[in-house]
Amino acid sequence: MKTDEWDSLCNNCGGCCNLFNSQVACPLYDTINNRCSDYDNRLALVQHCSQLTEDNVLNLNEQGFLPDHCNYVRHMKGEELMWDVEPAQLTPFRAAPFEVQLKYMGSIK
Repeated sequence: MKTDEWDSLCNNCGGCCNLFNSQVACPLYDTINNRCSDYDNRLALVQHCSQLTEDNVLNLNEQGFLPDHCNYVRHMKGEELMWDVEPAQLTPFRAAPFEVQLKYMGSIK
């Protein structure tokens, strides 16, 4: 899938920026718009930011880094995509190890 097509799957749920069901959020996470505030530079600015690809999405979901309502996850599982996600539709993240949460905190370079 081409990069533009892949990026267009995003439903702006904020799941990849707002980890562990709101307990830890990326420093670039824009809470009003549920998206990255500096998307183009995120990989350079945030040490633990991961580029989502067809090869890593399901693994990141299994590890608790992406929620089940993420359109990238839904696409890879062959499920119907969700648009205009409402908070009541959001699925909780799986519990992630505490050391993973600590690694993510303060990760801006």
